[in-house]
Amino acid sequence: MGRFMKKLLLISTGGTISCSDTDYGLSPMLTFDELLEEVPCNNRDILIDGIQLMSIDSGNIIPEHWLDITKQIKEKYDEYDGFLVTHGTDTLAYTSAALSYLIQHSKKPVIVTGSQRPIKEKDNDAITNLSQSIKFACEGIGGVFVVFNGKVIHGTQARKTRTKSDDAFVSLNRLYVARFINDKIVYDKNFLKEYQVNSKKLQFFNKLNTNVHVIKLFPGLNTKAFIYMLSIYDAVVIEAYGTGSIPFVFGDAIETFHKQNKESCLILVVSQAMYEGTNMKLYEISNKVRNYPNVIEGGLMSTESAVTKLMWALAKSKTNQEVITLIKEPVDFDL
Repeated sequence: MGRFMKKLLLISTGGTISCSDTDYGLSPMLTFDELLEEVPCNNRDILIDGIQLMSIDSGNIIPEHWLDITKQIKEKYDEYDGFLVTHGTDTLAYTSAALSYLIQHSKKPVIVTGSQRPIKEKDNDAITNLSQSIKFACEGIGGVFVVFNGKVIHGTQARKTRTKSDDAFVSLNRLYVARFINDKIVYDKNFLKEYQVNSKKLQFFNKLNTNVHVIKLFPGLNTKAFIYMLSIYDAVVIEAYGTGSIPFVFGDAIETFHKQNKESCLILVVSQAMYEGTNMKLYEISNKVRNYPNVIEGGLMSTESAVTKLMWALAKSKTNQEVITLIKEPVDFDL
């Protein structure tokens, strides 16, 4: 054993990476040890243990599963130098964002990865993604990250943009933390300037308020349905047009609703456009809405981050103002 031996824990949740073919299509069936059998690792200074936490398609992932992953990492945190979570790609960005809020100020890496093709399939991308995740985890960079197709992404910034291609994920509104070039990790210069070991105390959270909904605006959206959503949820994420444009009819509905229900539904506005975020001061159509008491401008936040951050903040707070304060505090470069 090497003097600087790294101990990593792989937490397997299922997903395409662990799928086998069945009469009904691909289904997660491989265990964590079967995954590791496929990954060449000749470095004697790395020890990888595993936990089979679940074996499900990521389309079946729910917030309770995020809490289960967090619980496992919390229980094993002192035993390992880093953590790998293998996961299906469809909801991977939600899980990586959720873990960024549930595990804050980590001095150790938490890597979420998966693949577009099963690890047992010929010419798969799984072996590369898992191997690169192991290598990045050994760098000792604290925080939650997605490692996929030669790119390292902040946990709050990942977005799946392709359903078949190996290059499935992009980083929204932040440069990639690093890239793998000729099997070497090349860091973004700005990340290296910004990164320092977090001096804040590690925090794990074990509660989420899932009474959150996403409303995607589209021409012709029913106003009554819009108001109904405000009446039954603690918070909604509005995917607005462009820089945060919300049609007058919905802006008026929000104003009237909040006058009648002052401690009611919070609204977090993000852009339907993937890049460059909101600027609700720019147009008349959005400028008035941004000043309503229960409306929060999302800035550069993705829908995945907005949903999961609201769930975390609502569970942690007793008043809307406390939630708003938490949402406006950056976590893992999410704003």
